[in-house]
Amino acid sequence: MHDFRAEGQRLLEFQRRHPRSSFRDCDVVFCHPRTGAVVFVGSYVAAKDAAFLQEYQIRHIVNCQEPSSENYFEGETGFEYFRFDVANWKRQPDVETSEGARRYVSAVLSFLDAALDDGNNVLVHCYAGAHRAGTTAVAYLMHAHGISFASALKRAQKRRPVINPIGRLNELLTLLELRFAGRCVAWRCSKRGHNLATTMMAFFRSGRGGLQFAERTGKSSFLIMFLVWAFTNAILFNVILSFASNMTHASDYLSASVADAAKIGFFVDNFLILVDSAIQLRMCRRARQVLDEALPDWRNQMTGSGSGQSSPAREPLLEGSTPSQSRGGHGL
Repeated sequence: MHDFRAEGQRLLEFQRRHPRSSFRDCDVVFCHPRTGAVVFVGSYVAAKDAAFLQEYQIRHIVNCQEPSSENYFEGETGFEYFRFDVANWKRQPDVETSEGARRYVSAVLSFLDAALDDGNNVLVHCYAGAHRAGTTAVAYLMHAHGISFASALKRAQKRRPVINPIGRLNELLTLLELRFAGRCVAWRCSKRGHNLATTMMAFFRSGRGGLQFAERTGKSSFLIMFLVWAFTNAILFNVILSFASNMTHASDYLSASVADAAKIGFFVDNFLILVDSAIQLRMCRRARQVLDEALPDWRNQMTGSGSGQSSPAREPLLEGSTPSQSRGGHGL
């Protein structure tokens, strides 16, 4: 059984000895697409830093340490704490099933949802911000995006590389994957009031490809984008067949006995076919890009198989932000 505090102490000691390492007290791992509120994952150092909490307007804090750990500002006006002893999840009754695991994490996920929906930043912390807080953050990414454990872990580690769910924490996330990955996106689409017209307009207005589209539609575009991708493939195949047929009979169209107007028509027809092919190919590639960015495990969702290895997430740290720079030990 892992001693997570001891693991965290080793990480903090490493940070002390290697101040130029990528390890920081705190990093942003999630940004709410509507309110812009963010989830920070960090260590106890960030959790007790009043100046940091004030500067980034953090009043909602999830403490993932043991029950005896201190909530540094509990009782002070405006602060809301949620204690989540995730390391001892196996001690709870009926948790070693996917449904039991979902029930176990539902309260902390609801706390995060409510805070973010209201535009409040949240700090999720343990001792070092690597194992227990990292596990909680990965679970939230799975819940928020409807993605697999592997995809959520890649997203989290891209923002905070030290995140590492080990031992029984890994088991919890594996169980949660069965509940969160591949949830019904059609239900999420209808819940957010998106229809075919608004979704497609968001797709074509997107200046930065799939990411902005996924944000505007709440990542509920899987079915529509799959249909776009499939139909454009079918249309492109039909266009190519038409072009091939024209080329097969080119000698007939270009023979000396054919009028000049017919020859011009032949060239114009093939030119339009090529233009149409280019348009269809672009649509196909864009739809595929959106699928890969908004829902990396879409192929597995179509087949019903587990993800295991999924494509890496391509999201930036925050919309409009630059890569984190260390400021007083906080990666922001």
